[in-house]
Amino acid sequence: NRGVISTIVLFIIVLISWLPIIVLIGTAIQGTIVSPQIFRSQLFSGSYDRLLGTSSIRVIMNTLFFGLITGITALIFSTLMIVALQFFKNEYRAEKFYIFFTLLPMATSAISLSFALINTHGRFSYFSKLVWVFIIIAQLLAALPFASRALLSSWKRVPTDLLLVSKTLSASWSMSFEKVVLPYMKSAFLVGFLFSFAISIGEF
Repeated sequence: NRGVISTIVLFIIVLISWLPIIVLIGTAIQGTIVSPQIFRSQLFSGSYDRLLGTSSIRVIMNTLFFGLITGITALIFSTLMIVALQFFKNEYRAEKFYIFFTLLPMATSAISLSFALINTHGRFSYFSKLVWVFIIIAQLLAALPFASRALLSSWKRVPTDLLLVSKTLSASWSMSFEKVVLPYMKSAFLVGFLFSFAISIGEF
């Protein structure tokens, strides 16, 4: 039966993909059971950790903070780029140009982009005060291709006739977005945010 074989193959692929995460979670749970006091003191205490250069809890909070900011910023930039494409006479060429330049950062990682930013801006005094901004920029450049592709694919599925009807009825841009665009793109916004958040978490 093809259905059974497909299900088995899919299950194996998912298992292989998730096995390292499952093992990691299992190890963490085992650590809390075997030595809960040591685990809590290492993870949730505010004490300085020589390996991390700061406390463990601060590392976790910083990671979540940068992931959240990167996800939101990637969605904003992707949305603005898609809106800007509508103003070009030759939308097809503009889209190809846009895809080419947004996909370029995929050839490298956020760490490589960070080193490039350090070489460019590290000599200036403002760099030490705005390091967190450059971290977000590096993670945004790495996450933007994934978020923008998710949103662009979803945007193409929005019926143009509904947008024309919305304009004919003199609906504002915000109302057209809420009533016409958002129902078709809300899943893409979620996927784009999760992509960006996951990339930021993995790179930080």
